[in-house]
Amino acid sequence: MEKIIHHIRRIRQQPEHVKRHILHVLVVVCGIILVLLWIYSLGTTLM
Repeated sequence: MEKIIHHIRRIRQQPEHVKRHILHVLVVVCGIILVLLWIYSLGTTLM
C-alpha cells in the first residue's frame, strides 16, 4: 500500500501536462478493456 501512496505523491508533483498525459493514457487503456469485455460478452451470447 505504501508503494501506491508513493506513486500517487510522485504523480502529484509532476507538471500539469504530464498529469494530463497520464490521465489520457489511463482513459484509453480503460476504454480498450471495456470494449474487449463488451466484444467478449457479445461473442458468448451469439454462439
